[in-house]
Amino acid sequence: LAVVGEMKLTEELVVPPYSQVPLTLDTGTHRNFPALVKGSMAFMDYYDLHPVRNIVSAVKEGHVLAAVLNTTSARKVIPAGTPYGRNQAINTTPESKLRHPF
Repeated sequence: LAVVGEMKLTEELVVPPYSQVPLTLDTGTHRNFPALVKGSMAFMDYYDLHPVRNIVSAVKEGHVLAAVLNTTSARKVIPAGTPYGRNQAINTTPESKLRHPF
C-alpha cells in the first residue's frame, strides 16, 4: 500500500437504526485507485457507527463509494464535510510494487 489521502462526506447522511447505508466520499487530492477505504477511529467513536472497510474504485473524479453500519437503536445524522477516514492506494503496477512492496 502506498499514498494515503483524507476523505470527507460529500453530503449530509442520515443512518436509520440497525442499517447499512452507502455514502459518497470526497477523496481530496488523492487520485490513485483502486484504494483501500478505512474509516477513522474518531469517526467511529463520535458517531457510534462502523465504517465498512472496502476496496474501491473512483466513481467519478475525486469521489468514491463506501458505507457505514449502524448497530444502535438511534437514528444518526452526519453533516456534509465530516471527516470519514483515509484511503490508501493499492500497488497495482510493477513500478509501485518496487517502491512500496507492502
